Amino acid sequence: MEQEIKNEPLIKSRGYVSSIGSGMRLPLRHPLGFLRQVWPVVLTAFVVTALVGNMMADDCWLFFNMGFADGLTTHDLLSLPLLKVMGWLGLNGLMMCVLTGVVAYQMKRYAELNYLPSVQPWKVAGLMLPTLRRSAVLFVVGYAVLAVLAVLSLFLLPHRAWALAVFTFISLILSFVLSIGGMRYLMSDNSRLSSLAWPIVHITRTGGAFATWIVCGMVFVLVTMVGFIPALCCTYVGGMSDMAVLIGDGTDLPGSFVYVRALAFGLGTITESIALLFFIVPLAFSWGAQTAIENEGENGTQE
Repeated sequence: MEQEIKNEPLIKSRGYVSSIGSGMRLPLRHPLGFLRQVWPVVLTAFVVTALVGNMMADDCWLFFNMGFADGLTTHDLLSLPLLKVMGWLGLNGLMMCVLTGVVAYQMKRYAELNYLPSVQPWKVAGLMLPTLRRSAVLFVVGYAVLAVLAVLSLFLLPHRAWALAVFTFISLILSFVLSIGGMRYLMSDNSRLSSLAWPIVHITRTGGAFATWIVCGMVFVLVTMVGFIPALCCTYVGGMSDMAVLIGDGTDLPGSFVYVRALAFGLGTITESIALLFFIVPLAFSWGAQTAIENEGENGTQE
C-alpha cells in the first residue's frame, strides 16, 4: 500500500522564487519518498561510472592536456582519447537522463494525486516506461547535437579558445531549451517532440522558467564540481605518474590507487545525482506554475 506524503499542489500559479523554494523543500522534507524509486538508478550509475571513469581517467587527462598544447592539429584532437571522453560523458549523461525520467514520473504522480507516492520502483516499472522513453529521446537529441557541435567547433574555428567559448555558449542555450522544453515533454503523455521548441517559440513567457533554470543550474554545476574534485585530483595524480613512467622514472602510487580513483568517480556521480534532483524538482514546479497560468487563460477565454 502506498504511503501518502501530502504537500502543496504542483499545478499552482506561483512566482519563480516560490517555484525554487517549493522544489528545494520537497526532497528535503521527504527524502525517502524519492530515494525508494531512484536508488536503483543511482546505484547503477555509481558502479558504471566508477568502473568506466577509472578506466578512462588517463585518456581524459591526456585529451585535456592535448587540447591546450601547441602544434597539435584538429586531427590530433579527433583521436581515440576524444572518442573515449565523449563515450564517458555520454554514458554519464545517459545515467542522469534515466534518473531524470524516474524523478519526472514521480512528479507526474505528484501532480495527479497531490501527494508523493512512496512505493518500490519495480512495482511501477511498467508505468514508468513511457516517461523513461521520453527521457531517452531527450538524451539522444542532446548528445547528438553536442557531439556534432564539438566536431564543428574544432574544424571551423581556428583558435581552440574560441572553439571552447562558442561550444560553451551554444551548449548553455541547448541546456536551457532541453531543460524547459524537455520538462513539458516529460510531464505530459500527450506532448510531442515539437514541445522542445516551446522556450524558443514563447520566449517572452519564459522569464520565470529562465530564472529557475539559472539559479538551480548554478547550484547543480557548483555541487557537481565540488563532488568531482576528488576524482579530478586522482586523475591528475595518475596522469603525472604515467608521464613519469614514460620518461623512465618509477611510480610512487600504491597498487590500491585504482580503487581509490574508482571510488572517487563513484562518489562524484552520487553527488551529481543528488544535485540533479534539486534541479529537476524546481523545474517541475516551474512547469506547474506555467501550466496553471495557461489553464487560467483558457478558462478566461471560454467564459
